[in-house]
Amino acid sequence: MLARLIETHECDRHIRAARLRYRRRRELLLARLGPGPGQPLPGVALPGVAAGLRALLLLPDGGPAEVELLAEFERRGIALRAASPLWRGDGPGGLLIGYAAASERAYPHDLEALVRALAGT
Repeated sequence: MLARLIETHECDRHIRAARLRYRRRRELLLARLGPGPGQPLPGVALPGVAAGLRALLLLPDGGPAEVELLAEFERRGIALRAASPLWRGDGPGGLLIGYAAASERAYPHDLEALVRALAGT
């Protein structure tokens, strides 16, 4: 099976398509949550490179705490992870947002649900 995927270049096509799909999802995430007007939670940062299957959203000082946001997300059926367990010692509060698992049809809806939850609406 793997040999056939390699010989027919299906593996390459799949990888290219997946990279494009995840890049578009990350760009949409950055457009909705990144710095600028209309941001649902002013002062958050999305550091890192455009790679991988999740983004790190750093929470602003004086803003809502991870615990508060995670409780609200859970209430709304949104599964995210806290970033604080990833730090050695005290680090900034944040959230890990995965953008690979949702279907193509569900991702925009899921992202809007996340934006509404961050905005508290």
